[in-house]
Amino acid sequence: MKVKGVDLSYVQEGINYNALVEDDVKFAIIRLGFADKEDITAAGHIKGCQNHGIDYGYYWYSYAMSVEEAKKEAEACISAINKYNRPNYPIFYDFEEKNQAEMLDKATKTEIVTTFCDTVIAAGYKCGVYASGSWFGVHLDTEKLKGYDIWLAHWTYNPEIPTSYDVGQTMWQWGLDVIGSMEVDGDICYVDYPAIMEKFYKEHQPKEEEKPVEEEVKPPFADGEKVKLKYGCSFSDGTLPFTFVYLTAFDIIQYSKDYSEALIGLNGNYTGWVYTKDLYPANSQPEVDENKLNKGDKVKVKEGATDYSGKPLASFVYQQVYEVMQVGTIADPDYIVIGQGGEVTAALRDDDLYKV
Repeated sequence: MKVKGVDLSYVQEGINYNALVEDDVKFAIIRLGFADKEDITAAGHIKGCQNHGIDYGYYWYSYAMSVEEAKKEAEACISAINKYNRPNYPIFYDFEEKNQAEMLDKATKTEIVTTFCDTVIAAGYKCGVYASGSWFGVHLDTEKLKGYDIWLAHWTYNPEIPTSYDVGQTMWQWGLDVIGSMEVDGDICYVDYPAIMEKFYKEHQPKEEEKPVEEEVKPPFADGEKVKLKYGCSFSDGTLPFTFVYLTAFDIIQYSKDYSEALIGLNGNYTGWVYTKDLYPANSQPEVDENKLNKGDKVKVKEGATDYSGKPLASFVYQQVYEVMQVGTIADPDYIVIGQGGEVTAALRDDDLYKV
């Protein structure tokens, strides 16, 4: 059998799902996340596939350079999967970084891959490996990957021109396709994954330990209640929002199972996942964290602190009072820039400053 599919990521945000259906696309493999962060566009692709009857699975892009980091990536992946309905295609570990190829030996790379897959499988989800034919041939011990699902990337640029690789693949990414005026990676699946997954879930659900009866956990906000994000808080994947996000009253579109996270947005359009502890009713004032630094605060530097890059500071810096000129960056929320009279003095971590 040959089933037509595509893979979707932030590159395809806004894709026309009706065009996918009209082009006979039966499944999509959605980028759920990377490293230890969830992809902010995943929720939209999942909803789009669900609303248009497209089967779907996930892939997780790896930056792991050790078994320990692979374990953390797997745990982040499982946490993200648990927010949504179970997929009817597997989760694939996308392992193809240049640093991994150049700096790790074959045995370590293989152990990283199997660690991720085994951790995800132990959580009750079917898991496999995505890589190019050369990666399977040079960088990974394919004998140790038997038993895992294989998604092979080998671009022949035409689904009618078969790949020359045979690594036991159940799916093949053949090259670039254009559907509804948007470029997508085209895939072909050779097995009936919805049926396979149904059987897998029956056989591999983790055993639940008997737990004492707990009180029912209720959502922290009422249906239809508007919420705002506390100033300075980030999305749950660590990304800092643009300033306007803190000024906007949002709808809660979806909660995680334990209500610790919420997907916020407007008029059905997703903005991102946030921690519910960082939300407050839009018609009230947020609780003020007296210790949190904000732009304009007067601060002093703790004795012995270094700048953000670890370089020592001049001794007089610890005696001066400074103004906070910048709070956080998208990559580093603890990054604080201080200065005097509009001139920058240094960048430090927020823990190395205190208000005066």
